[in-house]
Amino acid sequence: MTNTTHLMALIDAMRDDGDLTTLLGGEFIYIAYRQQAFKIPAVIVTIVDTGQPRPAYDTLKVREHLAVVTLSIFIKSSQNTTEKVGERVDELLMATPLTDTWGWAKLSESETAWDDEMNTYQKVIRYNYRYQVTDT
Repeated sequence: MTNTTHLMALIDAMRDDGDLTTLLGGEFIYIAYRQQAFKIPAVIVTIVDTGQPRPAYDTLKVREHLAVVTLSIFIKSSQNTTEKVGERVDELLMATPLTDTWGWAKLSESETAWDDEMNTYQKVIRYNYRYQVTDT
């Protein structure tokens, strides 16, 4: 399951960040599962989450969700630029978490690597966070 509200809020926050869009040369931040061609440089965003009923769900109708955000960064220009994009995304997400979320943490960060087939530098960063939903 993907929380589209959170997905679009993350993309909007990254597109609104002048430092990040300057590094990318534009608002090249995309949703991973869309049938679309994306331009390189790019940041591709995926969110997958799972929900579990909280104690007393029958009465309160509250579910707690754990979401995992994966950011795949593709840059042709340089390894240094790829690192800077990763650093900026990290600063942005950790400084301004989404409204009504908590427990943001970085799960992993790959080394920047050159991909001969795509002719790009690539880096993947994963985060998780929690939020809750009240059913009606």
